[in-house]
Amino acid sequence: METKLPLLIDEAKKYNLAVDMMVTGIVSASDPLTERVLKTASGLGITHYRLGYFEFDYKTGIWESLQKHKASLKAITGLNGKYRIHGGYQNHAGTRVGGPVWDLFELLRDLPPELSGCQYDVRHAMVEGANAWIVGMRLIAPYIKTLAIKDFTWITTGGKPRAVTVPMGEGMVNWDLFFKTVKELNISGPMTLHVEYPLLEKDENKLPLTRQKEIIVGKLKKDVEFLKGFMNKYELG
Repeated sequence: METKLPLLIDEAKKYNLAVDMMVTGIVSASDPLTERVLKTASGLGITHYRLGYFEFDYKTGIWESLQKHKASLKAITGLNGKYRIHGGYQNHAGTRVGGPVWDLFELLRDLPPELSGCQYDVRHAMVEGANAWIVGMRLIAPYIKTLAIKDFTWITTGGKPRAVTVPMGEGMVNWDLFFKTVKELNISGPMTLHVEYPLLEKDENKLPLTRQKEIIVGKLKKDVEFLKGFMNKYELG
């Protein structure tokens, strides 16, 4: 960590890229790696990081699990303050903590938003709450300090529905409502565009590498332009 992360930052600078945020697996302040990671990242100018995921223990109980993880996050928040860095918990579809979004309010409500909060992912929020996602977003809005951006749609395989990520604008996310709400609630901070769909179709894998590169760059540019369009529309810097 102390040697590899600085090398990555230096490499990014060669391309005029700023590294404001990173992903971690941090779930405990007592893990000896946690403080080393935060100290190194903060010293390199990284201002935000994503936490790892907490699990519910059904034997212990849902509420009891939240209280246990709440204590863990409080200890992590102490380190965040020490190194002046923000830790964000991503809401992710599924049965882990954060899937319902509402549970994150209990996890975060007694913590300072400038140190610990949520990396809000509208794609995952809509998967778990097609219509109610906006309620959860409004509830935890003061704690949303970073945004994860991607689109999705539903497909049915073997009679079972499955959410799949698709290019921006080709899915079901209500981008107008999302960005209108981001503007209304004055949510700001680093934004990360997640490209989690196949960049090459099956038959395109046989094309020359130069052509594959053109296709991939074209798809990335399309996503970026789509995102910029909404940011300009709602005057989000």
